Amino acid sequence: MTHGRAVGAARWGVAVCCGLAAAGCSDGNRVADRVSCYPACLADIVLLCPMLSGCNTTAGTNPLISDADIATGVAACFASGEKRWEATNATTDDSVIVVKHADGSECYTATSQGASMRYTISIGGQNVAELNADTPGAPAAVTCNGTTTTIQENANCFRLPWTSAMACEQLPCDFGALPAGAVMGATN
Repeated sequence: MTHGRAVGAARWGVAVCCGLAAAGCSDGNRVADRVSCYPACLADIVLLCPMLSGCNTTAGTNPLISDADIATGVAACFASGEKRWEATNATTDDSVIVVKHADGSECYTATSQGASMRYTISIGGQNVAELNADTPGAPAAVTCNGTTTTIQENANCFRLPWTSAMACEQLPCDFGALPAGAVMGATN
């Protein structure tokens, strides 16, 4: 399934689920709330990997990540099957966040240079958004296709989309290998 079709199917699923909320389908409402503060370019991505379920987290070196510069980090494994890897590049000091679908494919990758909180969000090495959360106390902003939108955070939609909806337990979590196409250029 292509990214465009996956996004369309996910939007349809959320719309149907929201329409059926009275029948007990509340996960669609949770997902809609989770992406409500983002512009469409970012909401479409987060929609596919909302990280709403319970999770475990483990810090350490991942032998399945062949790039030694980002092989040490923190993994989060969600009950829904999504996984997140966060690492600081040992050579460049860049931040790298990789979010995987339950099937192990890349949902998205976010990278920033050094201690900056200016992230490039990509899928398969193709940039889809820029997120600027660099100013303390100020709302973050997302730029897509030349348009900048301020993120209006709420109880369910966070400044950084890879933030878990709930705290993870310090329990074993195996992120596995990086998905194909993830972290393109992150180690330069």
